[in-house]
Amino acid sequence: MKKVQALSIIVLAIILLGTSLGLSSGVTKESLEYQTLSLRDVTEAFAQKGLKLVPVEEGLPGRITLGGVEPEVYRIGQTEDRVFVYAFDSQADRRVFNSFDLIFDLKFREFFSEYSQLYRTLTAKNILIVYCPHVYTLNPEDLHKDPAILRLKVIQDLVFTDLNKGQILVFRGEGQYWEAQAVCRYIEQFYKDAQGTLHFGGGSTVNFVARYKGRDASEVGEFNYWITMPHGSGSGTGFTLESDGFARLGGVGSNGLRDEKDIYTFTIEWQGQRETFELKLHPGLFALFPY
Repeated sequence: MKKVQALSIIVLAIILLGTSLGLSSGVTKESLEYQTLSLRDVTEAFAQKGLKLVPVEEGLPGRITLGGVEPEVYRIGQTEDRVFVYAFDSQADRRVFNSFDLIFDLKFREFFSEYSQLYRTLTAKNILIVYCPHVYTLNPEDLHKDPAILRLKVIQDLVFTDLNKGQILVFRGEGQYWEAQAVCRYIEQFYKDAQGTLHFGGGSTVNFVARYKGRDASEVGEFNYWITMPHGSGSGTGFTLESDGFARLGGVGSNGLRDEKDIYTFTIEWQGQRETFELKLHPGLFALFPY
């Protein structure tokens, strides 16, 4: 298993968007006008992925409210997994309780830890979802194979794609010895506050993967890399290739809009050698490398 000695992903610039919005190609405020999601939207999205949400009314130790909103509680099919769904009146109301801030909410954390030590929070417009998997495997090495953890991946994907209407852009490039890709997962949404002011409520994450093109990956050893991004930069030192020949270099998030014309500059140093090339939008728009 690869051991990472150092990793430094530094965002030097984050676009803060208010009422003046620079939109990516083909996107208009009108086409992205905010509409709320209903509980039915959520249950149907789960059902389409084979995860039927069954209402739970009995055997609950209680329900924690957020901003006066009480959650609807479901189990997934015949499993013991629990899904708490908070439906706020607006995205502005829900954004008071974003996933990051709830990590530090002691009352919230203690309540859901009683259900699952691996609970996860996800957001979709005006909806906050708390998934509490009933984990059967306690061995950390086998955790990734547990059915509940596999369901988490499905839930994360359906929230991103079906509820948030998320999109994926893949940027690729290669040099003589290396090739790399940047997979950008982004959401572009708008919402109105209580005063009727239009705000941007989306964001993006970009994950980077590199691959050595030579026949003998063992000759690479440790390597360092630098990435110049449209809205910042990142770097890492002391990396090694994984057993499958790839190097997963981590990722970075931003609350800015992404553009198909974005270009990433990738530089890598290994065994006294250095190579630099650009990553541009791949016309196929799909990831060729695992990430």
